[in-house]
Amino acid sequence: GQTGSGHTSTVTQNGFVNAAYVTQEGADNTSTVTQTSTAISGAVVDQAGSDNTSTVTQGFIGGHQARVLQDGVDNTSTIDQAGLLNSSGEFFDENEVGVTQSGTNGRSTLTQRGSNQSAFVNQIASSSDSVSIIDQGGTFGSGHLATVRQEGDTDRSEITQRGFRQEADVLQAGLNNESLIDQGNFLGSDNLAVVDQSGESGKSSNSQNGENNEARLTQAGFENDSMIAQLGDGNFTDVTQTGTGAVSNIDQNGNNNSATVTQSSPAS
Repeated sequence: GQTGSGHTSTVTQNGFVNAAYVTQEGADNTSTVTQTSTAISGAVVDQAGSDNTSTVTQGFIGGHQARVLQDGVDNTSTIDQAGLLNSSGEFFDENEVGVTQSGTNGRSTLTQRGSNQSAFVNQIASSSDSVSIIDQGGTFGSGHLATVRQEGDTDRSEITQRGFRQEADVLQAGLNNESLIDQGNFLGSDNLAVVDQSGESGKSSNSQNGENNEARLTQAGFENDSMIAQLGDGNFTDVTQTGTGAVSNIDQNGNNNSATVTQSSPAS
């Protein structure tokens, strides 16, 4: 553990079943954890203060876990995991917090290569102008789960999932938030995208390639914009927009597609 300001912590581990715990309190902290040629490794980074930067790299066999908590201003978290069965938090498991950021201009970049990965990013209400980027899987990857919770204003979420059996869940509460989801590829299938924007002036774009895809979107507020493109068979889209000036554009190519759009304006 480190207490104070201007800290730098670098941890490098090789082998199997490694663990790294970094706690930094103060300002201008930097933590870099590298676990290479490893399997079943864990990294926990807890930073309190401002101008914090945390980088966690884990590879290449798999079974890794990473948890990053940042409290302050201008936080940056970058996690890169390779292999199978990696986790950077799960929304339904309170013991696996993934990435949690509070502050202004926070940025989380999470890359997971392989199959059966889970990622959870939580940028809480005290944050604003935050960006979350999640990139999961390869061409033949499968079984990925990405969950993003953004509670501040002017936040942006980008999720890219490649392969089969992908799920993306985005919840944005605040003003002027944007969600971008790109699932599958020309070989992808069985993807699910759920977006809930409860604030005003939210924007959402979702693209799915493959078979049996499902997209659900809920927007509340003014000047909302939704674009959903689905390519494949058996796709389903459900869009609900409440407010003034909402625009929805759905493009479906394939068989047995269904689209339901509900738009309502506030009572005069």
